[in-house]
Amino acid sequence: FPLGLRSLFTPWWRTIGVLRQSQGMVFGGGSLLTDTESILACYLWSWHATIARFFGKPVFLAFQGIGPFQTKRGENLTRSVVQKAQFVSVRDEKSRARVLDFGYTKVVQTFDPVTWLFSQYKTDVRTKDVLVFIPRKNSGETFKKAAREVHQKHQNLKVAIVLMEPDAPEEKMFAEELQAEFPGADIFPMRTIQELKDMLSSAAHVVSERYHGIIPALGMGIPVDVVIQKEGDKLSTLRDLIRQGGAAEKLLVEVDTGYLALKTALGL
Repeated sequence: FPLGLRSLFTPWWRTIGVLRQSQGMVFGGGSLLTDTESILACYLWSWHATIARFFGKPVFLAFQGIGPFQTKRGENLTRSVVQKAQFVSVRDEKSRARVLDFGYTKVVQTFDPVTWLFSQYKTDVRTKDVLVFIPRKNSGETFKKAAREVHQKHQNLKVAIVLMEPDAPEEKMFAEELQAEFPGADIFPMRTIQELKDMLSSAAHVVSERYHGIIPALGMGIPVDVVIQKEGDKLSTLRDLIRQGGAAEKLLVEVDTGYLALKTALGL
């Protein structure tokens, strides 16, 4: 749906037609409703939810990360979406606490379903000779420090730097900085799940500042160090879970819970 000048010139009216024929709108995972990087995300997704309600269609929030918030406006926009949703499931405890604070008591605790996908690749028959670094395009000294500390413990391992946003110039530049710091390191752009699975199949340890770098490692049973961006975000929640031990098994149970709850809510 249009939100901004450029989107007015796309065939958004086709989406309206599909919505009018639909039985509802499912927001399927991701940290959609947070203003950590930009409040525009809260405006965008609350706008979509508003249009769905205008046509009398129920909104389902599935496997969501809610918050954190830097602005009251972003929080209020999210509150409105959550309170009027037909169904809400969240993928971390802090999101659940925020939804409960909004007054929505039927929230379902689940986790990111991608964990289940990568758990199918779990095997004890791995070469385990690679140390994998997964930065973001805005990574900085905090990531480098974590990488140095882990590398110090695994100096015998080859280093692979994985780019999950390989076309971002900033991410390429940061990867080259890491490569200069760890001689012999190779840079690998990732464009498919299969490529990521193949890379991790030889990993002995992962250092990641990307949520979807941590999830595959967890699913495949690979030790992972989490570099958080901000206390209270989804990465810090994962870091705390991993430190408690048994995170992968617990999270897979929560994925099943969320999947079954969503099926019930959709009448499937």
